[in-house]
Amino acid sequence: FVMNRMRMQDDHLKTIREKFDGSVRAVVPLFDQEVRGTVMLGKAATALFAQ
Repeated sequence: FVMNRMRMQDDHLKTIREKFDGSVRAVVPLFDQEVRGTVMLGKAATALFAQ
């Protein structure tokens, strides 16, 4: 499941980079679960601003 999800994400990221060349400022990593609720939002924020 995770490998398929990562491949799908890679395809989407490639499309985003092509369409928004130079405009992408950060990429949030793929988590084991969806970002829902304050706990997961906190984890996403930590990952985003740690870069």
